[in-house]
Amino acid sequence: MSVAHKSMLIIQQAALVQLALVAFAVLSVACMMVPEGRRRLFETATRMGAARLRRSRQATRAADLRRYADEVAVAAGRAATTAERRREEWMVAQRNREAAWQAYEAADAAARRATEAAVYLTPDTSAAPGDVTANQRRLHDAATEAYRRGELSAEQLADVLAHRNGWDPRLHPCEQEARLRRVVRERLLSAYRTASEMERAARHAADTAATAKRSLDDEAFAAAERARRTRNRPAPEEPRRTDDDHRRPVGVPAQVRRSLTAEPRH
Repeated sequence: MSVAHKSMLIIQQAALVQLALVAFAVLSVACMMVPEGRRRLFETATRMGAARLRRSRQATRAADLRRYADEVAVAAGRAATTAERRREEWMVAQRNREAAWQAYEAADAAARRATEAAVYLTPDTSAAPGDVTANQRRLHDAATEAYRRGELSAEQLADVLAHRNGWDPRLHPCEQEARLRRVVRERLLSAYRTASEMERAARHAADTAATAKRSLDDEAFAAAERARRTRNRPAPEEPRRTDDDHRRPVGVPAQVRRSLTAEPRH
């Protein structure tokens, strides 16, 4: 074997050794860079997943707020209806109280007139049998009419007709009229007090309903405003992948790439 041939074999073997070393270096660097690329991909996927989760939560919250706002709006509408009905009941109670007071004033005036008229009666209270019968009929008629007008109760009317509790048909008609007017006055005064209590209760109910309506109106407005702000809030965007994420998940140094593309020297 000639010396030239041996020299060529030695050069070829040296070149092969150099290429093997370069390939080993490239593989080593590639193995070192693979975890870094995976880490970048994992971080990008994590950020994208987090953005999707935030968007989902925001949409869910917006739907919940919208549903709550609708429910409060319905409750506010019902409260408005209730408040209006309570106000109408209060107005009716006011009219009833005024009517009861006017009826009492009329009964009081009638009782005063009858009492003043009875003061001027003569001391002689004896009455003929015919007068007693006429007085009894007059008393029964007056008591019955008062009962029909609601000025006497059924129990009071029964006392008059049965001549109980001081009802005596032998008394003078003026005395009977005065006592009947006083009984009527006391009953109408009691009716006025009852109407006043009912009016106060109706007014309290109307005030409570009006307060509830205002509170629900404020809450409905606030809930609608929260739902509107949440709906109009920009949704979180997904992070965009960088060029390195798409093109170079594994980095190779420029010096190594030049070594791979360089031709071996002879």
